[in-house]
Amino acid sequence: MSNTAVVGAARIVFGADTSDFDSKAKGVEGVLGRLVDRFEAFEARLKRIGTGATVGITLPFAAMTRAVDKTAGSFEGQMKRVEAALDSVTGDQLKQLSDQARNLGPAVGKGATEAAQGIEELGLAGVSTSDILGGGLKATLDLAAAGMVEVAPAAGLVTDVMGQFKKTAADLPSVVQNVVGAMDASKFGFDDFAGAVAQGGGVAASAGISFNDFATAVAATSTQFSSGTDAGTSFKTYIQSLVGNSDEAKFAMKKLGIEFFDAQGRMKPLAEQAAILRKALGDLTDQSKTDALKTIFGSDAARTAI
Repeated sequence: MSNTAVVGAARIVFGADTSDFDSKAKGVEGVLGRLVDRFEAFEARLKRIGTGATVGITLPFAAMTRAVDKTAGSFEGQMKRVEAALDSVTGDQLKQLSDQARNLGPAVGKGATEAAQGIEELGLAGVSTSDILGGGLKATLDLAAAGMVEVAPAAGLVTDVMGQFKKTAADLPSVVQNVVGAMDASKFGFDDFAGAVAQGGGVAASAGISFNDFATAVAATSTQFSSGTDAGTSFKTYIQSLVGNSDEAKFAMKKLGIEFFDAQGRMKPLAEQAAILRKALGDLTDQSKTDALKTIFGSDAARTAI
């Protein structure tokens, strides 16, 4: 599915207009050039675009399509697989899961059996029954509808974010908002964003970067990369380069007065890093700037740090 389709879907749900961002994001500034001026505004914009993901997604997508199951037997068979995937699930919980699949799936244009497949995927990934019932399934279905993808990959992204960024079921509505906002405000579709999370999410989370900031950075850098996987890899390498990965890099950073960590050893926020780089590199010639970026970050991460 094309990125245009995903953007169009999100605009249908949220009434979002990304033309201003699309026009301004083009060019070669890179995330750290743009973030210093626009990070907070862009972060707020993603939140505005995403607001209503849990309340505004139902009717538009239900109106677009209404999925039906081929037979009742297929649903019952799928629920047997759900039971096998969930440890110590009770009969009462299975009834609740069945009811959620039957109600929440069709509400966003997905069949009950496909919704139950999402429950199985979440369970196999280690999500608890209580978390699935407490918002995991609903977030997965909302994300599948907004990204115009099947439920299984949406479940995969939900579990990746939960695992990497230590999110709970209660956090998932905001996670869906962040993902949908990032897709709608950038050229990336669902598969690209999932690829960025797969490549860069773990390193970002371990460095103390919030999921909201990660999603914002991925959206803001999208014009620089051919795919989300490429963007996530570059972002990961950038984060890993902040300490100075060679004597030459450390010397260049010291010479330019670049320090990405505070006195307690905590990494400074992305927007602050942007300001540090802009100040340090602002008076250099293009050639000197390119040489400094390559020395400090390497060719791959330099694309994020331009």
